[in-house]
Amino acid sequence: MARCKKLIGTPTKEELKGIGWITGQIEGGLVKVKNQADQVTVYEIQSVDSRVKLSKKNGHPSFHIYITSKGRLSEDWTSPDNAFQNKKLKEVERLAGDQVNVWIKSALGKLQSEYRTDILKFGEKYRIQYPRE
Repeated sequence: MARCKKLIGTPTKEELKGIGWITGQIEGGLVKVKNQADQVTVYEIQSVDSRVKLSKKNGHPSFHIYITSKGRLSEDWTSPDNAFQNKKLKEVERLAGDQVNVWIKSALGKLQSEYRTDILKFGEKYRIQYPRE
């Protein structure tokens, strides 16, 4: 079967970030987040590890994406005296995770509904794990 290679769209900067997080192909970068008081904190990415697990639900494939990252608090313009307290670090971790989830959902939505393509190679993972199907 011949493959047709043609441009079907251009992902946004945020969608490209989401694809990078899904594939784990991020080498550095920043995640800028704001807390409820609209104060900016920057999480500096040092490494990202991404794993995709396949399962079946009611005979249909289901893909679970597990992502971990290592990084550091790069900038904190909130209160300098509490920047590295455990409570503050947990808040930044949650906010950065929420931002990354927005990017991932945006990327997956565009790939599945608009582009209708499998650039993430999930179909290949399914074919390898379930060769008879």
